[in-house]
Amino acid sequence: SKKRAKGRELEFIIQEMQRELTTISQKSTSIKIIKKTIKLRNIVEQLKEQVRNIE
Repeated sequence: SKKRAKGRELEFIIQEMQRELTTISQKSTSIKIIKKTIKLRNIVEQLKEQVRNIE
């Protein structure tokens, strides 16, 4: 269904966001940036839960 396809597309985008945030936090030497990426990862995790509800 279209709803399921959109859910999969959003899951892919969220997965890419998670990868990018992981890369940023691993390469950063700034505590401030690391803390911000942790907050963003938590937000992205919440988005992931919302997307699961679409399917």
